[in-house]
Formats: sequence, C-alpha cells, structure tokens
Amino acid sequence: MTQYIKGLPENEIKYIFLRTLAWRLGDLADFPNKLMETFSVTQSESYVLLELLCPVLDIVINENPKSAEEIYKLINDQIDEATRMNLANAAFNSIEKCISFCKEHTPSLSRVLYHDWTTNIQIATESLGRIARPVASITMRIQPAASGKNILPPVKSVTMDLTKDMIDALASGFDRLQNQLVRIVQ
Repeated sequence: MTQYIKGLPENEIKYIFLRTLAWRLGDLADFPNKLMETFSVTQSESYVLLELLCPVLDIVINENPKSAEEIYKLINDQIDEATRMNLANAAFNSIEKCISFCKEHTPSLSRVLYHDWTTNIQIATESLGRIARPVASITMRIQPAASGKNILPPVKSVTMDLTKDMIDALASGFDRLQNQLVRIVQ
C-alpha cells in the first residue's frame, strides 16, 4: 500500500494524516471511501493504508517526538526508506495540528472504526463422535475513548467467534436495544 503515498508531496501526506485522524475520531466516517476513489483501490486496501498511518499518528500524538528522525525509527521497517522518511517528516510537521485537533475532538466513547468477518467450521470431538458447527469470526478495530495521559489511545483489535445461535441472540438483543433508544429520543 505504500506505493500510493510513495511519491506524494509532504503537504498531501499531511492532508491524509489529518483526514485519517478525523476518521479515527468519528468526524469523517466516509474517509475510507474517499481513499478508494482517490487511489482507485478496494475498501480493504484503503483500510490497509489507514492501518499504516494510525501507528504513526499514535507516535505523533502520544509520544511527543522531538524530531522527524525519532518518528522515522518507530515507523514499520517494512516500508521503504524514502517513504518512511517522507511519512516521518510529514508527521513531524503536522504535530501541532494533530494535537490541537485531538484536544478539540477527544474521543469520549469508544467506537468501532471498521469490522470484517470470516466463516469457518469448528470441529469438536465428543464420546459420541465428531460435531461440526459453522462459526463466524468477527474482527472489529476499535478506537478506545481517551484515558489518562493518552489523548488518542492506540487502535485495538477485538475478535469474536460466534455460532448461529449466538448471532441470533445478539440480533434479538440489538433489536430490543434499538427500540429502547428510539423511545428515549422521541
């Protein structure tokens, strides 16, 4: 995914950094779609690009780096050297904007940034034989609420394995919860 930001000028990378930050804080929910349009990539590729930028934002906002070289050392070393340096410079030069934006839009509630799922078969053996059951593995990337000294806590991943019965129970519970929330608003 670094090929999309490899040759970009620093001001465009700074623009993408700030947009990524706004997306994480809930102000630009459609930013992954804008990345899809801008770079002609799939939705999953746009999330890969965001996952590349989020740790850099965490460094910039929470670790108070003194130089671009400090940021450079902490960026994933699987990225080529020129792109890492470009990212580090853009990140360092946008520290003030990132921190002030975070202070104005501090996440007070955790929120799901995106989710994905896969299905597979789980096999269990009992004394009566083998039992196979379908299972959905749901992975959610969550932006935690601000806490302590972290203005913007790092994104966390939560994975759940759910059977059809569990999904049915959750859906039923969410329907009731949605009805309650609608009544509160009215």
